[in-house]
Amino acid sequence: MAREVMSNLNFSGIDVVSFDIFDTLLHRLVLAPVDVFELVRLRAFEDSRSLLSHAVLDNFSTDRVAAEAKARSVRVAEHGGEGEITLDEIYAQWQLETGAQAELADWLKGMELECEAHLLHASVKGKAVYDAARKAGCRILLLSDMYLPSDFLRKKLVDEGFDEVSAYPLYVSGEERRSKHMGTLYGHVAKAEALQLGPHWLHVGDNLHADVTKAQEAGLKCHHATWAKIRNVPTVRPNAYGSGNLLASLMAALKEPHARSRIPDNPMERIGYQVWGPMLFGFSCWLLSHFKNARIEHAIFVARDGYLLQQLFETCAARLPDTGLTSEYLYMSRKTGYKTGVRDWHFERTWYYVAGKSNMSTRKIFAVAGINAEDYRDVLSSYGITDIDLVLTAELKSRAVHALNTIHMAVLQRTAENRRNLSKFYDETMAGKKRVALVDIGWVGNIQRCFLHSLRDPIASTRLSGYYLGLHRDHIRLNAELGMSMQGYLNISDKYEELNKALLNGGVELLEFVLTAPHGSTIDLSLDDTGSISPVLEPVDEQEKAYQALAGRAQAGVKRFVNDYAFLLDWLSPDTLANPVWADSFLDLVMDPDQEALDNLAIITHSDGPGTNAYRLTLAPKLPPYSASNQAAWKAAREAAFWKAAFDKLNPEPIAPWTIRPSD
Repeated sequence: MAREVMSNLNFSGIDVVSFDIFDTLLHRLVLAPVDVFELVRLRAFEDSRSLLSHAVLDNFSTDRVAAEAKARSVRVAEHGGEGEITLDEIYAQWQLETGAQAELADWLKGMELECEAHLLHASVKGKAVYDAARKAGCRILLLSDMYLPSDFLRKKLVDEGFDEVSAYPLYVSGEERRSKHMGTLYGHVAKAEALQLGPHWLHVGDNLHADVTKAQEAGLKCHHATWAKIRNVPTVRPNAYGSGNLLASLMAALKEPHARSRIPDNPMERIGYQVWGPMLFGFSCWLLSHFKNARIEHAIFVARDGYLLQQLFETCAARLPDTGLTSEYLYMSRKTGYKTGVRDWHFERTWYYVAGKSNMSTRKIFAVAGINAEDYRDVLSSYGITDIDLVLTAELKSRAVHALNTIHMAVLQRTAENRRNLSKFYDETMAGKKRVALVDIGWVGNIQRCFLHSLRDPIASTRLSGYYLGLHRDHIRLNAELGMSMQGYLNISDKYEELNKALLNGGVELLEFVLTAPHGSTIDLSLDDTGSISPVLEPVDEQEKAYQALAGRAQAGVKRFVNDYAFLLDWLSPDTLANPVWADSFLDLVMDPDQEALDNLAIITHSDGPGTNAYRLTLAPKLPPYSASNQAAWKAAREAAFWKAAFDKLNPEPIAPWTIRPSD
């Protein structure tokens, strides 16, 4: 009896090759096969029929598993044998166990088949072996321990590009009442196909027991298909609600080895697909959900972060029946917002002018406020600032803020003058619309405040709501007190505190990278002689072009993910999909980056000055030997780094000399 596992495939001396199907030739988009039942359950609740069967459907995922186990035991009790069953028998048992009507069982069974058809996709490695066996002239057989119908499996293999699969015999355990698991299917197929069991027959499959041990016992050679590792237990995410377990399954499956074949090869695109793609898809679904419930007519996506967001939103919106929604991309930045949108003065808000780690001089700070520091040298001198082009220390920044507070009336007068000339630019976005959404990345609502204060309509705030990827709860008070309506997608997560910490320690900068638009920042608004107003964009230098090109690679991965998973909107409402569990992979990336993330993202630069890309700092620099070993230098560098977790992995904290104990 042959007991050989082939590690390097060759078909010398092989006449017959049989293939397992699931996790060998086909993979699912979910982590575990039983997670398909959770998708069926969620789909059922999208239909009005669920209103009459709520209690039955609520437990469908677990009841479907139990019905399969019970149907197997009933089969053995009544007929003996191995307990191999069909999908029809499973649903007949489910109907008996739950007391559901036959129509409901048939409806759910049809949905399960639909879900399987959409979730199953070709295994790249499995198909390569299949094609090689065909090229070698081997006779092909297909063997599956499965309850799904053979005609369904054959059609799926055809749809996935397995050439000539329609001509090959396909045996399913549920129909044959014999299984590879017990070893009886091999002999049954040999008899049916008039074949001899022996080493001329190679079996390829993933299950160590059914496809290797039992195949060997039958006298076959075998090849263990190790490109998928499946543990068939339901995916359960702690504290998940609604669609949380299903979404956790979809994302966990992206990390499995067999998923790499359908994910982009480029590392930046791959991170975009696995990390940013899920989160931004979830955000788009959240927007669609809120817009429907709030009866939003028009969405304004603010530059530059809104460039990709608008594209993803439109991709998702196109999957829905006519929503009546329109959207536009607004060239606006904090810098242009401050030019027209400061109507009142609050001393705490002055710090927004100097926020960030970028090197800033008094001249640049005053320019952001819309005034020329040259005109206020006497005031600045009284605060100890004599060189307006000097890069400010933390102490001098504080003095510059106090100087701005002293001359705040000049700032208000200048913005009032700008507003008289430029309000039309913002008014046009609201014209004729009752319910408008302003969409931005976040984080405290300054853009929304400046937008509202740039309008001539004094009650525009009653028609405008802000929708953000995330809001810093502790930092939005000053804007929320103005009565602005603001909501954040990440704010509804059960992991909000962890996400907020991640955002403040590199997450914001990573998101602003992936959302980079292929144009410079909006640095001004220009009014021509005809009264037409147009945005002035910062010129894009070579450094910025390289940054945009890198972001473009990540965005390609994001778009590919959204295109691949937008089919979920055909089955599940945006309300169901608007779950912040989509952001779990992003949280993992920021707080515990793997080597691939460190290699590709830590060296990215970020500019956090208002409306400019001229001052860039590395997210997590790798320190030179002296700084890496000097504790004071290490602490200063860590404080300056945007992405703390990446910095810590790249630069382990040096041990202070006095803490080292001499050896005995």
